[in-house]
Formats: sequence, structure tokens, C-alpha cells
Amino acid sequence: MAFFNIYADYTGQVGEITRHAYILTDADLATVTTADWLTLTEDGQQLVQPDGSLTDVILTQLDVIECRYNYNELTGASDYAELTASISGQSITLNQNISPGNVVLPTTANKLAVFTDANGQIGDADGVEAVHLNSIKAGANGVFGSFIAFPTAANSGSVRYRANSNSGDYQIIVGNDSMGQATTLTFPDPGTATAKFLLDTGAANILNDNQEFFGLSSIIAKSVGTWTDTRVSAGVYATVKSAADETAIIGIDITDAIRTTASKGKMVTSFDVVFSIGTADLDAHSAALYETIYADTTPITTNNIGLTGSLSFSTNANPQVNALSIASPGFENNARSKYTVEVTVDAAATSVYSFYGIILHFDETIA
Repeated sequence: MAFFNIYADYTGQVGEITRHAYILTDADLATVTTADWLTLTEDGQQLVQPDGSLTDVILTQLDVIECRYNYNELTGASDYAELTASISGQSITLNQNISPGNVVLPTTANKLAVFTDANGQIGDADGVEAVHLNSIKAGANGVFGSFIAFPTAANSGSVRYRANSNSGDYQIIVGNDSMGQATTLTFPDPGTATAKFLLDTGAANILNDNQEFFGLSSIIAKSVGTWTDTRVSAGVYATVKSAADETAIIGIDITDAIRTTASKGKMVTSFDVVFSIGTADLDAHSAALYETIYADTTPITTNNIGLTGSLSFSTNANPQVNALSIASPGFENNARSKYTVEVTVDAAATSVYSFYGIILHFDETIA
């Protein structure tokens, strides 16, 4: 059975018409403030209580009503609100008394509070868009904090925005470029537990595991000798130089699309020369990398790019793959330029030389 008790006292001062009334109930505040939770009898001489019983305590619109609601008879615990009464005929509506500086009840532990009006009224921030005209911090120096956002659907996860430790006391700013329209940016599902954003600068913008094979179709020319393009075996092709005591130069074009923006595009770090030597050792064997730049009505500019490493000139029963590294790698950003590898083959009279191709190793920016 619902618990309800009401009484009123009087100040006893001459001319004092405002009094205090007291209500103790186990009903919640929403029930207490529902219209006609209390009513007057038809003659207005008695108050009809929630259980239908009558009491001689009559409420007026001048009363200040102190209400203890959510009362627990076993523990004595309750919540408090100050109410006033609006009376129309037999109908009574109890209203929470909102005065400057008050707190709107009930409140919930650990929720944010906001001002609900211009008079200093404070209440839960639920259901409102709180505004703070400055930065908002989560945590402090040496104390972890983060922002956690939940979607509408229950039990469907959350998104947490947090800061990880930097190598120094650096501030990291995440912002947007100036946009010309309303835009929704969505992070795609990476399909794995960890992933990173692609950036347009810095180390995270560079893929450094690239390689590309330049085979017979990339050969520009051979300076001397008799060469025969040959199918060595399934999937294996070479251009084979007939035996002759002469020095031949093979030109291989390794130019791909070039970006002219600084630190963008491709940066060659090394390349492998794939070849075989049969019958007799070569007298010498070397390679060079050239950058060629063209300009209108201007002499062609050729830059010899420094390499480290050397090529074998000894015979071997199997093909050889020799690596040469770029001494000072840099991005290929010169306009109207191309890149050529030249392999010099100084053959002995009976040397048989087969050239398979160049395997280029390079870094490349994503954006």
C-alpha cells in the first residue's frame, strides 16, 4: 500500500498568510507532480489523498510545501523537493519550486550539470546541448582522460577519442580544412584490430616495400654486339649476347610517372641487375644510373647518380642477382626528366652474357 502523510504548521504571526506544509510519500517525483495526484472535495473543505481517504489539511496556492518523496519505510531514506500548489476548482497540481540558484531534482550521480535558465538554475545535462566557450579537457598532465561516444542502438559499441604518449610535451591538433559544404566523414572498417590513417606527408605517407621489374621491353638499345631475345625456360626471358671480345652498353629505361611536387612520388633506393655469365669471365662489368632532364631550346642535362656496390664478372652456372644501392636517395621531382640504367659488359672473346632485367626497389608516397 502506498505511503502518504501530510500536515501543515503556522507561524502564528499576525498577518502571516504563508505557511509551510509537509508531505512524506513513497511515490516518485514524477507521480507527485502529476495533475490530480491530490484533489479537493466538492465543497473544498477537505483534501482527497492518493488512496482516496480524506484529510482536513487543506493546501493553498500560498503554501510552501516541503516534500520528501521516494521514502523507504525500512531505511528512512528519501529525496527532497520544494513544491508549490496550483489549484483550479477541485484539481490540484504540485509543481517543483524553481528559484534562482536551485538544483532541478532528481539528479543522477556522475552526470554533468548545466545551467537550465538565465537565473542560475542547475540541472542534469541530459537531453541538452551543453556549451562551453573555451577548450574542454579530459584528464590532465600525467592523468589519463578520454572522450567516449555511444550510438543510438544499445549494445552496439562506442568510439573513444584518446591521447597516447608523445616523445615530448607536444600538442597534437586534429582539425579540418576549410570546406565548402556540410560533410560527414566516415572511418571505414579496416577489417583488423589495428590500422592507421593515410597521411599526405611524413613517414606514414611512404610505402617502402615497393619493387618493379623492368625486362626486355624496357631496353632502349645495346651499343654493340649481336643480341638475341631468347625464351630461356617457362616464364624466363633474356637477351643473349653472342661471344665476342667487345664492350657493350645496355640502356634500360626505368622511368615511371613522375610527380613534380617536392618529396612526393617515387624515391629509388636500390636496384638489382639480373644476368648470367657463361663459358668465360667478363673482363669487367658495371652499372650506372642517370637522370636526364629535357628543356625547350636548352642543352640536355644528364646527372650521374652515385651508386654503392658492384657487379660480378665471373661465370656461374646459375643467373646472378647483384644489388646496387643509391648513395643518396631522393624523390624524383624534376619536371621533364627520365631515368636510365646503363649496364656495361666488357666481354672476353668467348664470354656469353645473358641479361634478364632490372629489379627496382623504391619508396613511394601514398598521397
